Formats: sequence, C-alpha cells, structure tokens
Amino acid sequence: MMTTVIVNGAFGKMGQLACQVVKQTKGFKLAKQLGRADDLAAVLAEVNPDIVIDFTVADAAFQNAEMILQSGAHPIIGTSGLSESDVEALSKYDVPGAIIPNFSIGAVLMMQFSMIAAKYFPRAEIVEKHHEHKKDAPSGTSIRTAEIIASMRDNEAVACQRNQYNDVCGIPIHSIRQAGFLASQDVIFGHTGETLTISHQSIHRDCFAEGIALCLQNIMSLDHLVYGLEYFL
Repeated sequence: MMTTVIVNGAFGKMGQLACQVVKQTKGFKLAKQLGRADDLAAVLAEVNPDIVIDFTVADAAFQNAEMILQSGAHPIIGTSGLSESDVEALSKYDVPGAIIPNFSIGAVLMMQFSMIAAKYFPRAEIVEKHHEHKKDAPSGTSIRTAEIIASMRDNEAVACQRNQYNDVCGIPIHSIRQAGFLASQDVIFGHTGETLTISHQSIHRDCFAEGIALCLQNIMSLDHLVYGLEYFL
C-alpha cells in the first residue's frame, strides 16, 4: 500500500526537490502539490494524506503545522520560523511528526561536533550565510546550533530566546544574505590562546535530498513530534 504525501510550498526550490524525492522513493505517492493560491485545510480534508511536507514561509509555519497535526497527518516541517514555545505547543498534539531545521546530514554533524566542543570552549559565536532570497534571519540551523551549545553549558540553564541583536540562548548569531551563497555556517569557539571553527557549506540543494528521504522512510514509526534530523540518523 502506498503512503500518500502532500507537498505544501511545492513550487519553491526546496518544495520542488521534495516532490522529486517523493516520486523517487519507493512506497510513496505524491498526491498533491500546493502553492500559494491553494487552501491547505481544504486539500487535507479532500486527500486525507499520511504525510505533509511543508516548505512555505516563516510567518505561516506554525499555523500550517497546527493544521496538519489537527488533520491527523504526519508533518515534516522544513520551514524556518518556529520558536521554542511553538514547538512545545505543537508537541501537545498526539500525532508524530518532525520539525527539521536542516535536511543536510553534514549540517547535522556540524551541530553534533559543536555539542562536543561546547563542553570545552566557554565562548562561541555563529556566522551563517545564505542566498539573498532567504527572508528569515537568523536561520533555523543557527538557532538550533545555539540551543545545542547552550544545553551543554555547566552554568544554569538559559531561557532560549531571541532578541533584536540575534543572540539566541546567549550565543551571538551573525546573519549574511548575499548573492553567491546557498547555505553556509561557521561555529567559532574561543578559549585562552586558541580558537576552534567548525564549518559546513551546502554547495547544491541536492545535499538535502537524502535527509528528506530519511524523514519519509521513518516518520511513520515515530511516537511523538521530534525536532532535528539527528533523530533519523
């Protein structure tokens, strides 16, 4: 039996890649491709999909995720813009799903290496660079990295909030939006007499395909909402 999938935001670059991955992954059927003019709620009721992949815009991320969960479908949210409180609110629904700041396996490893380094280096800053059409800043990946670094600190837990200077959990994040970049991030750690830089560069969107496929193949076996591709590695 085929697992039915809707891609919301199907005509953007990541949405197009998601559609391609669904078509190429055995056992999955692309039931509908939605754009800006489409009514997500109406299509959910009409198609009753098993999975909905969302690559839309930050302002709509929470509303879309909530609508998908309420329908009983399993969401794969690749849209940036969800806060910690948003994730907590979505977790209250008794429907498994995934919120994925970055579908690149290399980016996930960068975050895991940063988690190790955070135990030994007291200072850290993040520089994230993306193409000029990316509207949100800081990126979901940089926010997730800052949260991971903060979680490894020995001092008292920091309430992870963003301020106007793009500090997240006390970690400064510098965001660059410029032609020539796709997605790049440097995590710079400092200690007495030395620095350590952990870098990741995405040079083509194809690097996200394997992560999307991993989510498709494993999301139906989850028993709760997860945050991050690391749950599938």
